[in-house]
Amino acid sequence: MAENTTTRISLFNYREEAKRIIDSKPVKEQGFIIDCIYDVNADLWGEEYNGIKVVSPFEAIKRYKNNLIDKIVLPGAKGRHYLNDERLNELLLFGVKKDDIWVSSIELWEQLDRIDRPFLKLDEYTYFDYLEFHVNDHCNLNCKNCNNFSNLVHGEVFTDYNAFERDLKRFKELVEHISFVRILGGEPLLNKEVYKYVSLVRQIYPYAEIRIVTNGTLLNRIDDILVETMKKENALFEISAYPILYDKIDGIVENLRSKGIRYRIGWIANSFKPPIIEEFGYPLKSVNCNCIHLRNGKLARCPLVQYLDYYNASYGTSYDGSDALIDIYDKNLTFSELWKRINTSFKLCNSCGFWRSDLPGEPWCIEKR
Repeated sequence: MAENTTTRISLFNYREEAKRIIDSKPVKEQGFIIDCIYDVNADLWGEEYNGIKVVSPFEAIKRYKNNLIDKIVLPGAKGRHYLNDERLNELLLFGVKKDDIWVSSIELWEQLDRIDRPFLKLDEYTYFDYLEFHVNDHCNLNCKNCNNFSNLVHGEVFTDYNAFERDLKRFKELVEHISFVRILGGEPLLNKEVYKYVSLVRQIYPYAEIRIVTNGTLLNRIDDILVETMKKENALFEISAYPILYDKIDGIVENLRSKGIRYRIGWIANSFKPPIIEEFGYPLKSVNCNCIHLRNGKLARCPLVQYLDYYNASYGTSYDGSDALIDIYDKNLTFSELWKRINTSFKLCNSCGFWRSDLPGEPWCIEKR
């Protein structure tokens, strides 16, 4: 934790977060001295904000080596990718000690007046950009090539709320902050208690963007408790616009507006690629997808591996996604190990059709069960 209240710091990136840090009441009251902002954009060198100059990274490093700067602060609220890209590696190669690289807290980004820890040590910063989960597996549509295999679910399959609450609280112990949480299905509006999940996420991750991802067909029939919860928790509906909705979506949006509910169109879903295909013929070395999915105490970077049981049962296959599943209750699991494993490709990546750029999508259609 940032324990020295006379620490002189340099901020990375002359953007909104740097300005918020400079203007922050807790930073001022706790006695941090902001020496400069360093930016790789040479056009910004020499500019000022409230008397704080923008300098080159070379000038910032010189000041650090001359003991004019104690710590360098990276923006944490906008994503952990800042801590894994060339900026972090640059600092280490420049000779900045790891303990001298700090991260600004998400509370600072939210401009709270009372913050005990405006800055965190690099190892204290546990952050994911994204998390998703099902509140039920079944759906009221039956879309061919559904990549969550909801078209293969028979009957109603709801997520156990109490078990999920335990899972999310455990996940909070590993990952303190999440930027973006999506509540999925199936069609999540089939779960009459979906409002409870919205409130739970807001309770555990108070600064996350919360979205219920829906096919929109049930939006004109949502009950008052969900309406009030969506507004209270500042959540929104993300509508996947399937062709079946095209002649109705304007009215649906107008209805949401009239109720004061936030919304967005997430996807024009007019084509689907087969979720599982024959193997590429070569092993993938990295993964670019970001569908980090939590189910039954297991975390994976892809929903396909979480719901393979439906696929294998329907088609008599034996695809194995176990190497992608991370047990969040493993007592030896640390954030560093979790981060490493969630960014490692797995066997089923070689059978994934969803991200194949050379594979044309098939026109959307509903299959008969």
